[in-house]
Amino acid sequence: MTVKAPPFFDSTTDSFSLVLYRTTANGTIFYRVTESAVSTTTVTVVEQTPDADIASNPLLYTDGGGLENVMPPAVEAWCIARDRVWIVSAEDQNIYPSKLRISGEGLGFNDALRITINGSGDLRAIAGMDEKVLVFGEESTWVIYGVGPDDLGSGNFENQQISDDLGCIEPRSIMLGDSGLYFQSRKGLWRYGRDLSSQPVGIPVDAYRTETIVGAMSPSDRLAYWWFTASGTILVWDEYHQIWSRFLSDVAKGSALVNQKPVFLTTGGEVFRENTSSYQDDSGNYECSITTGWLNFAGVQGFQKVRLVSILGTSQTADFNLVVTAAYDHVDTTVSTWTASNATVKPAGTAYRWEFKPKRQKCTTMRLTITQTSAAEGASITGLAVEAGLIPGIARRLKGAKRVEGT
Repeated sequence: MTVKAPPFFDSTTDSFSLVLYRTTANGTIFYRVTESAVSTTTVTVVEQTPDADIASNPLLYTDGGGLENVMPPAVEAWCIARDRVWIVSAEDQNIYPSKLRISGEGLGFNDALRITINGSGDLRAIAGMDEKVLVFGEESTWVIYGVGPDDLGSGNFENQQISDDLGCIEPRSIMLGDSGLYFQSRKGLWRYGRDLSSQPVGIPVDAYRTETIVGAMSPSDRLAYWWFTASGTILVWDEYHQIWSRFLSDVAKGSALVNQKPVFLTTGGEVFRENTSSYQDDSGNYECSITTGWLNFAGVQGFQKVRLVSILGTSQTADFNLVVTAAYDHVDTTVSTWTASNATVKPAGTAYRWEFKPKRQKCTTMRLTITQTSAAEGASITGLAVEAGLIPGIARRLKGAKRVEGT
């Protein structure tokens, strides 16, 4: 028997294996009889094994009613869940789960396993969570559950729509966390809990709702979730402390976890990896900045006099820079700035308290931005205290405010 190589075969670099199955004389069951590596465009096989020597050999997988392996369709999105690979077809928008994965065997698909979700529209993403598989349109979500068919085609899946106004617009934003499945929707970053309840988690970073997310990951050594955007902003959700933060970096093109360390590729072809023992971005120092909400000490529209602001922390290195800016009365413009250049607290680990008196003290509200720069670990900030006293009067005395009387 002469066999030709696949049409894409290159005899100078490629090789493939030829596996032959045959029956015994006048039989109907196929037994595996030979396997050989092939490195030429054609190969001739002569099979002369006696029938008595092949009766205990492995059988062809379709004998006994097993589903035949067929080529899956072009892929729109995919995931691994429930010991299967799940594909959203770019051709017909159906879902194609693979046959069950078996160690030592290749992955197989068959059209009999296809799942059609009626009324789903254009499907964009798919992800597994526990015993469920979630399928997303841009404005809809479906869940697939059930054990599903075995390799003989026995059994079935069930599907149910769980939302008709919440979906996923970017498959690369999907990430499974301890409390559920995170994803980017038209409404921002959301989460489906393990009970399939939905919650918005990205309200504090809603300004980045329309950003293109190019990657998402969660290092295994912390309860934090990273989203890399095409603009270079990295959004980080600390699930344990329920705090959002962001990093400003080079424009990312893709990301991955390598040895549980976040790695991302820039559009310029550079690869960056997190180094938890370094406190520089590439080779330069970077700023750590914290902005408070609007601090209101006197109640609704009341005046106060802010006499003193105190920052409490612990030094980690000898020198660090602190800069505090203040805005007043719900106007974002910076009015006051205080700087401590090369602040020194020795030895490292010593607590410090930095105090300053605002030049402008009378206000209804105040918002502080605290920025720290250091060549190494810098200093931690553990507390903020404000000494304030009330002043009689309400917002009619606020500069720039206009009084409007009602009837």
